Amino acid sequence: MSAHARRRRLAAALWVALAAAGCKAEDPRLSPGGLYGAELNPPRPKPEFTLAATDSSRFDFRARTDGYLTLLFFGYTHCPDVCPVHMANLGAVMKKLPAPVTERIRVVFVTTDPARDTPERLARWLGNFDPSFIGLTGSQDEIRRAETAAGIPPAELDSAGQAGASDYTVGHAAFVLAYTPDNLLRAMYPFGTRQSDWAHDIPRLVQMTGPQVDVTDARVLAAPGAGVAAGYFTLHNRGDQPLTLESVAVAGVAAATLQEQRRAGNVVRVKPLGPIVIRPGKTVILEPGGIQLMLSGVRRPLQPGDTVRMTLNFEGQNPVLVEAPVRSYGEAG
Repeated sequence: MSAHARRRRLAAALWVALAAAGCKAEDPRLSPGGLYGAELNPPRPKPEFTLAATDSSRFDFRARTDGYLTLLFFGYTHCPDVCPVHMANLGAVMKKLPAPVTERIRVVFVTTDPARDTPERLARWLGNFDPSFIGLTGSQDEIRRAETAAGIPPAELDSAGQAGASDYTVGHAAFVLAYTPDNLLRAMYPFGTRQSDWAHDIPRLVQMTGPQVDVTDARVLAAPGAGVAAGYFTLHNRGDQPLTLESVAVAGVAAATLQEQRRAGNVVRVKPLGPIVIRPGKTVILEPGGIQLMLSGVRRPLQPGDTVRMTLNFEGQNPVLVEAPVRSYGEAG
């Protein structure tokens, strides 16, 4: 089947799923983006961590879920209600959605109870809900680092549990994190999310992708104590349609302006730029002496080692979030 045919098949399946879900724009529970989940604005980047899958292979979370709608949950198999209810609801909805939708979804369950949740038990328990669900485990320290990377509170052994006892409970975050195929956390789903809510939101989440652009070599150059700085990065359009970078918003900065330096003999002139068009397969480089992102009104001094969050806004596309390390001008030389 050609790529064009696959896109048509997916679009048709998504249309059917959306129609079946019955979008009710007047429902006050819907977010501004049309979701029943708690929508994040701005969305957050997908975390990076590696744990062990139930087949003992190492599972690089970000790399292995790239391009998929990823539903991430931290819980444990002895949980009396929250964990099995979440997994049962997701499993029931997955069975009802068209295959072109479900094949673009990864449900990832990270145990918060590695002492009891052996790989065998974890695989068997998840298989009760859907054999495609992915179970991850690791040492307590590894799991704690994964929780930190995902930005959720760390799980804790319930105070009712006793050392050596096997009937303890574990306190853990009770929400599912939804990362769209462009690797952004766009919504969170608390305990109590209904199957009808999932059936409504999942096809929409599958469609929420950012532009086909690679952003590399992002950095911010700043002088100590200065109220201005400059941002640089490289953009590569890997898609088959032109992309237009309309603007960039930078956290902690009053204004971010795209501009270009031009030399005439020994004179350097700075010209504000309008939208930057990146043609298919082409690359645009922001670098010192050329195109740059002027950051003015920096609200606190930037120091090497800091990280600045940039939001790249492309015409007709979802925004792209970029984490840019701060460097000194001396490092750039």
